[in-house]
Amino acid sequence: MWQIIETKSKGIEQFRNAHKLDLNELEDFNMGSSNASEMKAEATGNPLIIEEVKLRAEIKNEEAKYKAFNKEHYFNEENLKNNSSQWDYLKQELKDLETLQSSIIIPTHTEIKLYDLKNEESKDYELIKVKEVEPLKENASMSEELTHKKLKEQNKQIAEQK
Repeated sequence: MWQIIETKSKGIEQFRNAHKLDLNELEDFNMGSSNASEMKAEATGNPLIIEEVKLRAEIKNEEAKYKAFNKEHYFNEENLKNNSSQWDYLKQELKDLETLQSSIIIPTHTEIKLYDLKNEESKDYELIKVKEVEPLKENASMSEELTHKKLKEQNKQIAEQK
């Protein structure tokens, strides 16, 4: 009778405490639960059995903590690897965006034609920037290459998500 109580209470205890120790599975039920085991040990009256039950319970608890520690350590290392690769990617992305920003062609001269429907006449306007900026042709071609590269990467990411 004590073995049945031990087995049942062990499963119930593991189920209740699984979230605290990050356990996703229940252990083998051959070993008894601490409460039922303690009841059995106290019923026999032997202090050595009581001590054995307490030590087994401590060992199980420490093993569960060690298992949870290893699991958390593994996930932390994986996160570190992912974050470092993400960091490298974002640094390259920032560098590419800075290159794109430096190669943006700033128009220095703009012509605007406005047409008045009532009077059926048009007026020409001309806007000239104060600072004359002439972009480098190689920056423009580099900008174009980076834009194509970014579009290819985005298309690849979209395809992978599907």
